[in-house]
Amino acid sequence: MRRMLFKSLVHGPLTEAAPAPDDAALAELAGRVKEAARLRLGRTLSIREVDAGSCNGCELEIHALNNIVYDLERFGLRFVASPRHADVLLVTGPVTTNMRQALERTYQATPAPKWVVAVGDCARDGGVFAGSYACVGGVSAVLPVDLHIRGCPPSPIALLKGLNPAALSDLAPMGKLRAAINFGNPVLAGKDAATGEPCGISVDLARELARRLDVTIEFVPYDAAGKVVEGLKSQAWDVCFLAIDPLRAADISFTAPYAVIEGVYLVAEASPIRSNAEVDRPGVRVGVIVGSAYDLFLSRELKHATIVRAAASAAVMDLWVAGKLDSVAGVKPQLEADARRIPGLRMLPGAFMAINQAMGTPRGRDAGAKYLHGFMEEMKASGFVAQAFARNRITGASMAP
Repeated sequence: MRRMLFKSLVHGPLTEAAPAPDDAALAELAGRVKEAARLRLGRTLSIREVDAGSCNGCELEIHALNNIVYDLERFGLRFVASPRHADVLLVTGPVTTNMRQALERTYQATPAPKWVVAVGDCARDGGVFAGSYACVGGVSAVLPVDLHIRGCPPSPIALLKGLNPAALSDLAPMGKLRAAINFGNPVLAGKDAATGEPCGISVDLARELARRLDVTIEFVPYDAAGKVVEGLKSQAWDVCFLAIDPLRAADISFTAPYAVIEGVYLVAEASPIRSNAEVDRPGVRVGVIVGSAYDLFLSRELKHATIVRAAASAAVMDLWVAGKLDSVAGVKPQLEADARRIPGLRMLPGAFMAINQAMGTPRGRDAGAKYLHGFMEEMKASGFVAQAFARNRITGASMAP
């Protein structure tokens, strides 16, 4: 111990410096929390932190919000000593038996309207102390909890993000995350051969988003992208996985893309068509899935060829077999599979378009859209998307930069 103390005096603290937050991003995040509080509570936030039996790891991160790096009070958000002056109770730790009554009295002393926020994994469900004779369990075993913030411990930025209930209300307005999954695109999703459960990169991203929001997930299945867009009219889903298109962007707020898929053409082996440019000729019938990204794109770009639409990939290929098409447009992995299955098909070289796949949420859910944008950037930067590509053995697509 003496040697370690001497070493720290000579060489500095035996720790790594925490990464400093981006000041502009911090100000924007704090502003969103402040605005969400104003809309829900009618005023800015006054926070009372309550340690219900924690190891103090979460407290260190909470207290960091008051240091000179974060300086939360400059944004109008402040910590108070008395629950009678508070709007929010930040509760840490598994609730010990000895702290239960004190926590209940603190809650009763806090005027309504108020939020109760369970901070950290222990506060969520008891964490490593769950089942202990000395603990009641998570905070929800004692008080009604409005928000959970995961982490062991959560960082100061994670704390601020967790205090933004507007994003949760936008992305899971029914208390669960309803994710539209397009099983018609094999790059994005499929069914596990053994269990029949949904799998694929879009499924992985949806599950991770639900985990971070601390809500259950409901997969809303579709067999074509156009049907996903139609589902928007009945508010059937909260997040989707679609190709970015200007027409769709009128109703859907998209993130940056996470994957790029090539749009290609199939023609008959004996067809005189040898390049993508030659498809756009009078009399050439091009089969597409109605409402797909390439349907929308080709509807703008093709000037002479005729577009023939069908409800799903199988229906398009039925038209081909019936001799009603001269070319089929689609995503490369699907058409490669079709070419292996149906003899006499040839894929034209190159791609006629790059299909940028992204996550989206209905337009007008601004807080949810901002959260989703940050989520996607983190998923790409952290390597989650790259790992999902490898785990799902994705071919015929590339990761977006």
